[in-house]
Amino acid sequence: MAESGMTTRVLTALAAVFLWVSHAAPCRAQPTIDAATLQQRRGVIDRWLKDAGLTDELEVLKLRRSEHPDPKAVDRLGYRLELRFITSAGDQQAQQEFQKFLTAQPSPGGVGFAERSFYHVVHLLDVDRAYASVHFYVAESEYAVYFDSSAREVVMRSLASRNVRRVFTVPLPRSVARSGALTIPKPSDLDAPRSIQRFLEAYFAATRTREAPSTTEVHHLEPDYLEVWVKGLRGQIEPSKKNWERLMLSIHVEPVDGTVKLTCLFDGMYAAGLGSNQPADDSYVLMAGTLSSALDAYAEKVLAKLREHFESGPR
Repeated sequence: MAESGMTTRVLTALAAVFLWVSHAAPCRAQPTIDAATLQQRRGVIDRWLKDAGLTDELEVLKLRRSEHPDPKAVDRLGYRLELRFITSAGDQQAQQEFQKFLTAQPSPGGVGFAERSFYHVVHLLDVDRAYASVHFYVAESEYAVYFDSSAREVVMRSLASRNVRRVFTVPLPRSVARSGALTIPKPSDLDAPRSIQRFLEAYFAATRTREAPSTTEVHHLEPDYLEVWVKGLRGQIEPSKKNWERLMLSIHVEPVDGTVKLTCLFDGMYAAGLGSNQPADDSYVLMAGTLSSALDAYAEKVLAKLREHFESGPR
């Protein structure tokens, strides 16, 4: 942080440590998701791949409860999505094809396909990041994408053996054109996630109407992470469709030299509905294809307002 004087720096560091200790909490206990719900969510993922035009490259194998891939998470059970990369090539060439596939995918906000797939699972199942993973099977190799709770980041690692838990890290492909982060002034209370939460609650409350009675729910709040769901939107992400819409925002917070860097990921879901009755939860599907562009534009609008809010003065 850009602070003047050793005393100020020490006090700031102590405040940050106190903030972490007072707000940090272990991962919440995960409820068991029944087989019928997992099967329905798998159908949503199948639909997403189809709408995104990816069925020639990826096939859903399973969505199931299983041992978590993090070698430090001994005996932790989580939920894993297993995807097969479709190729007839040998292992070495298949790895090259897979990397080309990942880098060729759109990276809204600089967040690559592997990381976005991970957050699809987190949002679809409504689970803590520490209990979700995505596994790509590429010829004879397996890649696991999950949240490393020690490093506090999403990683992609190649599992050298499916029977022996030996892993090594591979880079998460990201956009070379965009940083994937939004930088804002550091909130005066040192608690960026709560400040962002208050902004989002006020922002979406201002958009609430009788026809679109949006509600904001905080699903996770940690010292460096915020997950917010907005339900009851209607025709706001894609005005021409007038579908019921849901927005899921995952925001990773990183203090950098007196500012706060935000890595933001937006997921959108939609369902058709008549009148004022909102559709059932299992009616919603992920936004893909042309709706992805509408979601990206809506996300840019929300983030622009967020930046403007924090740049206008202390919060």
